Amino acid sequence: MSTAEGWNSITLGEVCKFTGGNGFREELQGQKDGDYPFIKVSDMELPGNKKAIVEANNWIDEKTRIKEAFKAFPELSVVFAKVGAALLLNRRRILTRPTCIDNNMMAAVPSGIEPLFLYYVLSDIDFADFVQSGAVPSINQGQLSSILFVLPKPNEQAKIAEILSTVDRAIEQTEALIAKQQRIKTGLMQDLLTRGIDEHGNLRSEKTHQFKDSPVGRIPVEWEVMKLSGATSKLVTYGIVQPGGHIPDGVPFVQTKDLAQGLLCQDMMDRTSHGIHSAYQRSTIHTGDILIGIRASVGCVAEVPKELNNTNISRGIARLSPSSKLLGRYLFWIVQAIHIQKMIKMEIKGSTYPEITLPALRNIHISVPTQEEQYQIVQSLDSVATQIRQIEILLTKLRSLKTALMQDLLTGKKRVIALIVDREPKREGIDGLI
Repeated sequence: MSTAEGWNSITLGEVCKFTGGNGFREELQGQKDGDYPFIKVSDMELPGNKKAIVEANNWIDEKTRIKEAFKAFPELSVVFAKVGAALLLNRRRILTRPTCIDNNMMAAVPSGIEPLFLYYVLSDIDFADFVQSGAVPSINQGQLSSILFVLPKPNEQAKIAEILSTVDRAIEQTEALIAKQQRIKTGLMQDLLTRGIDEHGNLRSEKTHQFKDSPVGRIPVEWEVMKLSGATSKLVTYGIVQPGGHIPDGVPFVQTKDLAQGLLCQDMMDRTSHGIHSAYQRSTIHTGDILIGIRASVGCVAEVPKELNNTNISRGIARLSPSSKLLGRYLFWIVQAIHIQKMIKMEIKGSTYPEITLPALRNIHISVPTQEEQYQIVQSLDSVATQIRQIEILLTKLRSLKTALMQDLLTGKKRVIALIVDREPKREGIDGLI
């Protein structure tokens, strides 16, 4: 392994000790406080545990730890899943206090390496490349200890970890901003799609406006209620039953796997033959049509973009072509409304392969304001959606930046020596590192 000047090629076992956790009997679980958190693989996904373990579902006291001979791993150890599908997710977490872990996890206790640098080194390793053969993926101490990597001097380790941590913080802040905007959008949808906007541009309320009972709940008296079958210019229909496999130069067709809520993922879209496409003209989709999942991803909604005009859909998707009474974007938003989604979910049949039938979908009711009010509602919701999309683009760039930086900095391809002011690294606690 070629190394940058001043860097050494060594094994992980030379700078940390890998040790598995302990079995955690069910009768010992459930304590919400104590001297030690006792974490499982699932704890890595608790709110606040994105990078460091700060929350836990189970705790134990010192008496129990000693009696059961549970190992307590020190602060700044790096923990991860060592068996099962969770191992392949390559999630690493840093301990913020002495902690016990269960026997599906392993800890790397640093010795002779900056702890946060070790965290990034381990985060950059795909454990799938080292798993033991067998029905259940697993990895052991010996395999991990023998993995080679390159190690810079301590001050350079600290600076690399500092740079990557700065990007991590930017990613976390951006994710938090997206979550906040999503909450705003959800609240705005609930208000606008049930109360609407009056002639003065204000949200209606029952204190100032008249409302009426309807199949979709209380709505302004000015609004109509209609079934989806009456709100569309063409019959609500599904698409291709047997697409005939992927045809590289064929016609794209949308499947449930391509649906995300509000978006169409076009990167991995399959294609069918022109002959099959022609045989399914009833389900040809056009720009502005609204697509909704009726199998598997039931209720997921997306609008057809211009680049997919005159393509097709699979039998797991239904096409909604808005009638002259509806703006396409209003139909897009109203079928995503919480109360409409609840109606759709109530009509789902099956559990292994959930689906909603076309007759049931056609009978779903929606509320319809005037087109002028539809336009105002759409403008408000599209504005928030655009803001979220812009922040998501920033998040994608930040994640790409982190990937590139890890590739460059952890291999010594790019050096940080010029950025180091204090040549002797400061030993910091978890707060300073994260």
